[in-house]
Amino acid sequence: MRKLSAEEGIFLVKLARESIEYYLKEHKYLTQPQNYPSIFNEQRGIFVTLESYPSHNLRGCIGYPLGEGSLISSIIDAAMSSAFNDPRFEHLKERELNLTTIEISVLSEPEILNPHQKYSLQFEIGEHGLLIRSGSRSGILLPQVPVEQKWDKETFLRHICLKAGLAPDCYKNKHCQFFKFFGQIFREITPGGEIEERDIKKEVKT
Repeated sequence: MRKLSAEEGIFLVKLARESIEYYLKEHKYLTQPQNYPSIFNEQRGIFVTLESYPSHNLRGCIGYPLGEGSLISSIIDAAMSSAFNDPRFEHLKERELNLTTIEISVLSEPEILNPHQKYSLQFEIGEHGLLIRSGSRSGILLPQVPVEQKWDKETFLRHICLKAGLAPDCYKNKHCQFFKFFGQIFREITPGGEIEERDIKKEVKT
């Protein structure tokens, strides 16, 4: 699976902001662009995260771990859902948008972990996110989460269990399925400003 170029990542972040801005002004969804790189036709997992600026408090985060249709349509849908349909937050107001930064995470296909080997030996902090499934329950944490929270591997495993509404030690239960995945992350440094590709490996060491 090819990584996105810097230009492609910038395009998607700008599209996410444009989608939210258009809805706030016109009260309808932005029409999908006609001209864009062909890689955006692929189905990929995607998350859009909103943070207040400059406090960097979470303001919304919605996505599709396995993708929902094309990448370009998923970006528009996830941006809208993050701004207006995250049940943890009130709908984003127009006055807030200029005080909100946007980050997108484009995910690789999840790879199942071997239940007969210690899970902590099968993933790395600063490289992988985790996905858990157990019956009807599931949960996902993006690769940047344990880095931002300064978790070690065992803490990461406990929190992915909690995210799915399970006991924190459910990773010891062989009936739970765990998956790892990579994420390519692009974010605004300031609201509507410069966009960078985030290197969370470096953040682990700081």
